[in-house]
Amino acid sequence: MTIVRTSDGTVLDQVAIEEIETGDTVWTFLPDGSPTTFEVEIKRFHIDKARGTAMVGLQAARETDTHGVGLVATVEGPAGTIVHRLPKQN
Repeated sequence: MTIVRTSDGTVLDQVAIEEIETGDTVWTFLPDGSPTTFEVEIKRFHIDKARGTAMVGLQAARETDTHGVGLVATVEGPAGTIVHRLPKQN
């Protein structure tokens, strides 16, 4: 696991998307480019046996963002895609 810091000093873990579990907080960008975090409430796998690939999707359960004006931040990518997770507090 690699640890990175954002420009505001936030510490993030870089992990493969398949290592993220429900309850983890993920840091990502919205379509407009603004950074956001969300707690993963849904984790989906799509395995394409013919192509030999696996896609993983992470999202919050609600239908709109915390401002009630847009789609929920979602992260999706093939297995092995690096995502940023906020470390769990002890």
